[in-house]
Amino acid sequence: MDNRTFAIQIGAASIIGFGVMFWLFAAAYSGDIASFARAPQQIWQFVCGIPSQNSLTIPLLLSIGTVAIVAGCGTLWWQRR
Repeated sequence: MDNRTFAIQIGAASIIGFGVMFWLFAAAYSGDIASFARAPQQIWQFVCGIPSQNSLTIPLLLSIGTVAIVAGCGTLWWQRR
């Protein structure tokens, strides 16, 4: 395995780990299951620009975490091609 392939794999794994940590922080921050269950609705409102009465912390953490996980998996997929 050459150094470039190894560096891409390490970078992708780091990005995926970054995304997972954001999801764990969101779960810990929410504090209750009801808030976590409303996360898809909150993320959609966040993406659409609809202001919410609650903090945007959970949707922001979940959105960044999801983007990071998808980007890391996409990088691994692209590297294998």
